[in-house]
Amino acid sequence: MGLLVITTSLQCFRPTCTNGICREASTLRLTLFYLSIYTIAIGSGVLKPNMSTFGADQFDDFKPKEKVLKVSYFNWWSFNTACGTLAATLFVVYIEERFGWGLGYGISAIGFLVAAVTFFMGIPIYRHKSRKGKSHAKEFFKVPVVAFRNRKLPLPSSSSELHEFELEHYINSGTRQIYHTPRFRFATH
Repeated sequence: MGLLVITTSLQCFRPTCTNGICREASTLRLTLFYLSIYTIAIGSGVLKPNMSTFGADQFDDFKPKEKVLKVSYFNWWSFNTACGTLAATLFVVYIEERFGWGLGYGISAIGFLVAAVTFFMGIPIYRHKSRKGKSHAKEFFKVPVVAFRNRKLPLPSSSSELHEFELEHYINSGTRQIYHTPRFRFATH
């Protein structure tokens, strides 16, 4: 977001104009502008689904009060997302058109900064899911490899045999048992 503010507000990144006719932007200017736009798009695509999931992980489904709060969380999450979209559409676009693109993107960058600081300030009180492995990439690529190796193994007659532990273990440890579905049968071995 900061790169977008810089490319739209600093004079050295703008094309020069004479009598209302502007020269074509240089390759460097265009590259920096599109790099900032694509970085925001990728970041938004990664951030939005993970933030809602992270927020949901802060509630314990095994506690009735927290289960109700989780539903409320998603209501507020959707409401605030819609309000943010409305504010961006109405107010930020108005500011960009009236006072300049740099100020509009600057306000958005400040909003991102405030959100990031707020998120990081809450780290000590978040519930964290412990990981077994050390590498996310290794765990991610391990799933399709194991699924491919096990694709011809026969499925057990009862889907309850697909779980590593007995039902009591999941109840006592407060973890969720993932139920078997007929989809992606190759991944259940």
